[in-house]
Amino acid sequence: MRAAIAAATIPAVILAGMLIPAPAAAIEPNQQVAASELLADLATAIPIVSGYNRDLFEHWIDADGDGCDSRQEVLIQESRVEVVFGAGCTIVSGDWLSWYDGASWTDPSDVDIDHLVALSEAWASGANAWTPEQRRSFANDLDYDISLEAVTDNVNSSKSDRDPAAWLPPLPEVRCRYATNWVMAKHRWNLAVDAEERAALSSILTGPCGSAVVTTPAKGGTASVGRSTTRISGTDRYDMAVNVAKQYAPNVPVVYIAKGTDFPDALSAAPAAAAQGGPVLLTPPDALPAVVGGELARLQPQRIVVVGGRASITDAVFAELQTYSGDVVRLDGIDRYAASRAVVNYAFGASGASRVYLTTGAKFPDALSASPAAATRDGAVLLVNGAAPTLDVPTTALIQGLHPHDAVIAGGPASVSVGIESSLTNLGLPGGSFRLAGTDRYDAARNINNETFADADIVFLATGLNFPDALAGAALAGRLSSPLYIVPGNCVPQPILGDINAMAPSQIVLLGGPNSIAPAVESLTPCDITPTASVQHSCGSGLSVSMSNPNSYAITVELRFNGSAQTSFTVQPNSSYTNSGWSLAEDATTTVSLALHGNVFYSTGIAVNCHSTPPPGPPANPGNTMNCSDFATWSAAQNWFNYYYPHYGDVALLDADNDLIACESLPGAP
Repeated sequence: MRAAIAAATIPAVILAGMLIPAPAAAIEPNQQVAASELLADLATAIPIVSGYNRDLFEHWIDADGDGCDSRQEVLIQESRVEVVFGAGCTIVSGDWLSWYDGASWTDPSDVDIDHLVALSEAWASGANAWTPEQRRSFANDLDYDISLEAVTDNVNSSKSDRDPAAWLPPLPEVRCRYATNWVMAKHRWNLAVDAEERAALSSILTGPCGSAVVTTPAKGGTASVGRSTTRISGTDRYDMAVNVAKQYAPNVPVVYIAKGTDFPDALSAAPAAAAQGGPVLLTPPDALPAVVGGELARLQPQRIVVVGGRASITDAVFAELQTYSGDVVRLDGIDRYAASRAVVNYAFGASGASRVYLTTGAKFPDALSASPAAATRDGAVLLVNGAAPTLDVPTTALIQGLHPHDAVIAGGPASVSVGIESSLTNLGLPGGSFRLAGTDRYDAARNINNETFADADIVFLATGLNFPDALAGAALAGRLSSPLYIVPGNCVPQPILGDINAMAPSQIVLLGGPNSIAPAVESLTPCDITPTASVQHSCGSGLSVSMSNPNSYAITVELRFNGSAQTSFTVQPNSSYTNSGWSLAEDATTTVSLALHGNVFYSTGIAVNCHSTPPPGPPANPGNTMNCSDFATWSAAQNWFNYYYPHYGDVALLDADNDLIACESLPGAP
């Protein structure tokens, strides 16, 4: 019979929000480690909920060609007596102990073969990125005796595809073994765990169970979890926040409720919620959406914190929230800045904060990325009137009362004044204070993240053009110690893309639907840096194009004449390009343009005039057709004479004395 992990008696699992472990060094195969260390070594990821199909995992194959498939092989290996065969490899009887429930069976029809980590669970936690061969190996893993288990069919059906957060064996005394085996199986196949799953496993792998030494398994053919991309979205901003909150286990310590029609209340709530282990949910001011009520019923929060006054969330909504928790409090103030101070004081007033981030309350982008960074550093986000010349007295008093090590201004001087920066410096915090800004909102968010995150298992991306998607996501990102980058919505700025690649996360989480975060972001399409270009025309060589590509990747540029594509050419990364030889017709007037990904970035008009104008020929010979009397004045006669004389001499006999002065008898003659 295959070896099994020793069991230990443990109390029933209690899920109390997400428990995020400290980063651990990678554990190699065949090491002796505590089971809890093995759990800490697993990556955290949000489940991939789409794309699964059982047929993607070819299973019950006859790998060794002996006529018995992998299901039959497990029945043979796990029977406590020699099995009885019928025709071929048909098994008629044996003796199987289902350790999940302690039942014994002799009829194989009463026994199922359980994939300890179900196929759909494997897909959700990393197998979506595997090859078909890797999925086949996982589904028929006979080389590791805990991967496939013979168990009571009804028990296997009750388990279905649920992880330990939703299902554990009926026998309490085997739950330590089950949790340990689960972690070892996931470690073998480099599969991630989600936050709720980690919380359930952490609550089991404590005390003697967690400290039990196990031998780490050999890898099952997957080099790594691989980078996966998942999207959290919803039918509207309220449904979106609910879907973010579904990453939290029931019985959370707190849920923060903020108005979803504006951003200030939720900006300070996100790091506060992250610090206290709960999500942020949004609501309209005067009616709690049914989907939000349903999620509150699932979360069973110990406390609900309402952020904002009665204009933000009415008394009627407040009263309805009291039906979901016996402890509901409201935090408000005379304005958004007072409300922000109330939230920070509520969440951090007693314990203090290691850092305080100051951001403008007039706009949202800076605070969105500051929230996860603050949560990761045990810090708070305070909204300030960024245009004020100095830090106001209530904010100064609150910062001093929090006893932070240091403070950070998130955003440039246009967002938070130099005067406020000076006020912060004058507080004399132990670690001082400094500003994190950038050339635009995306660059500022990048610099805020870079200062806190050197690496991360999960990276969150949200649009920087609107606030609702990122508001709820910021609390989750902070709780998972993960950066949240804001992006334009249809591409990823190249510096941010470089940071993501350097972090090598196992998962990218998109916050919002395709209208907010386009598929181009999902595929991490970089935002192009506009090339420099010039187009000229010469009569000798025709049209010539010169340009330089400042991007870190090759680009394909389209040449257009009057809007119609003529040709395209590729320019290598960080290099220049020159080409010529395109001809335009004589006297043509053409608009020549260059386009990248369909967008014109250079345009100029070209007019072709390569044929020079020949000198004029001689006038026709007028003959002796004019007399002096035909001219009104002498000057008119002299002009006529001067015009024809170079070609035909005095053809009209107007110069009687050959002195080159015509019609000297007319008025005005010299």
